[in-house]
Amino acid sequence: MIATNTGGARLIRYGGVRENLMDLQAVLVEPAGVLVGSERSLRKDNTGLIWAQLLCGTFGAFGVVSRATLKLHPIQRQSATALVAVPDTKAAIHLMCELEAEFGEMISAFEGLSAGALDAVRQHQKNVTVPFQTTPSYAVLVEVSSAIPPGRGLDLEAMMMAWLERRMEAGDLEDAVVDKPAQLWRIRHSVSEAVQSLGKILAFDLAVSRSQFAEFRDAALQLVAEIVPAAIACDFGHLGDGGVHLNLVVPAETAPEKIAQLRDAVYDLTVLRFEGSNSAEHGIGPYNEGYYRRYADPQTRRLATLLKGRFDPSGLLGNVHLG
Repeated sequence: MIATNTGGARLIRYGGVRENLMDLQAVLVEPAGVLVGSERSLRKDNTGLIWAQLLCGTFGAFGVVSRATLKLHPIQRQSATALVAVPDTKAAIHLMCELEAEFGEMISAFEGLSAGALDAVRQHQKNVTVPFQTTPSYAVLVEVSSAIPPGRGLDLEAMMMAWLERRMEAGDLEDAVVDKPAQLWRIRHSVSEAVQSLGKILAFDLAVSRSQFAEFRDAALQLVAEIVPAAIACDFGHLGDGGVHLNLVVPAETAPEKIAQLRDAVYDLTVLRFEGSNSAEHGIGPYNEGYYRRYADPQTRRLATLLKGRFDPSGLLGNVHLG
């Protein structure tokens, strides 16, 4: 997790691993077996190079993390969760802004779910109930939470219900279901397995700025329709931080050159037009190494080559050439 700086469904509240990494120790291969880093776990240290920041998110290419200290957060004593149907992603982004204005730092998740993702769960996860009678065009899973125990002047469920009623009256949403968190989160966590049951998957792990998310998604789906018209979009992900798992179900007989064309087009759209990331959470890996070379700026690649040559001259670590 440290090597890939992984995120997660509650990144909007807690950040990724990098934001929660206080200190680490790692073993180098050059000089062989040398231990670097510390166990001081200081919250403030501006004395120069910090190994935790150098090694986090570099895919294990410079050293092997052997010990780490992570920041802890208070246990949340109460929460309120809702699955909200909206007409499109533009409405979802507007709803998120309204949620932030109402709940501020108590927001712990804002997860987007397309109609294709919800239909996949409905069809292939018989033990999971999608509560809408008709599948909405788009839905968001909203969670707010607090470390303040119930009965101390804060009632999140009542606040959530009142906020949803106001948003319904304002026309910001089409429907909403408030249920036990575990029931609604089962829908979100079932998407990946359900989509895999539909057939051949072409998966993208992308991120753009939140303000451009709706425009980006529309443009991406338009590309998909032009290049592989029969593809079914089952996208979902961390809408609160601009991340999306754009999973496409493509016919098994789709030509490899069409797959390659679609992959290139979606990545170019993400990085070149919307200045986003073609690997938001899952790192590079050998499969996407060519795209790393395609999009990484020359100075970053040059510096990565210098560091790799210094820390791992024999190429023993990692499986990606960062230069």
